[in-house]
Amino acid sequence: MMKHVVIGLDGSTCGAAAEGLAIQLAAKLGASVRGVHVLDAAFLQGAFVSDISGAMGFEPFLRLQAQVEQSLQELAGLLKDRFTSLAEQAGIKHRFVLLHGGVVEKLCEEAATADMLVLGQKGVGAPQHPQFLGPNTARLLRRCPVPVLIVPEHAGLPQKPLVAFDGSAKAFRALHVAGEICQTLAVPLKVVTLGNDEAAASALLERASIFLEPFAVQATFSWEQGEAIEQVLLSLLDPAEHDFLFMGAHGHSRVIETVLGSTTEYVTRRSPVPVLCATRA
Repeated sequence: MMKHVVIGLDGSTCGAAAEGLAIQLAAKLGASVRGVHVLDAAFLQGAFVSDISGAMGFEPFLRLQAQVEQSLQELAGLLKDRFTSLAEQAGIKHRFVLLHGGVVEKLCEEAATADMLVLGQKGVGAPQHPQFLGPNTARLLRRCPVPVLIVPEHAGLPQKPLVAFDGSAKAFRALHVAGEICQTLAVPLKVVTLGNDEAAASALLERASIFLEPFAVQATFSWEQGEAIEQVLLSLLDPAEHDFLFMGAHGHSRVIETVLGSTTEYVTRRSPVPVLCATRA
């Protein structure tokens, strides 16, 4: 059962939604939450520094750098106050952590001692790049040692969750997490497998049914046909029908994912509902 939840706090709209959902989930699961904000001033390095130094001179740059760092510290203070207030209202154990360094590296380190990492679907640059996941979110999906919950701008506790099941080790991991969460929340669970082979789909759903037997969960099972698995899966994610998705992350080889992308990233960057990705089997 999940007892330690890490939340990546970045000041974005989706980040705030992720924070709210994570705290609600933690309250239901009896878990503690750790709000983590990483102070990353990497954009002050490299070409940006050279441009400013050349245009303004060394002294003006130093003043600018100090102002930016002060603004980042002020943002961290606001994030801490908001996180602390929400966690106290929910009556759960909590801790705010401020770190310096690379965002992905530091969040992975924090997640290594947790059961789940919760992130916003889009970062602070979302208005400029609405078609992409936040770059840190995309990298964390590949590197995080624990399940990652990706949260869009509007989200709530799951009432009609869905599991995408393909029989892989990560899909079983996603099914396990779904069983635990749905049992705790006392909500029904729908398991879906996708493809064009009916016999194979029936066999997969039978395996899923057997796996879920120890969980006190009302489960239904469905086969959806279609060649474009990503698009078929996304079509099922209408918040009025299915308001939460569990899935295994990155089923292809690392090379194929790097070159072509993956079902995971296609779905998570477009999903109107939260997506929990099992990143490790």
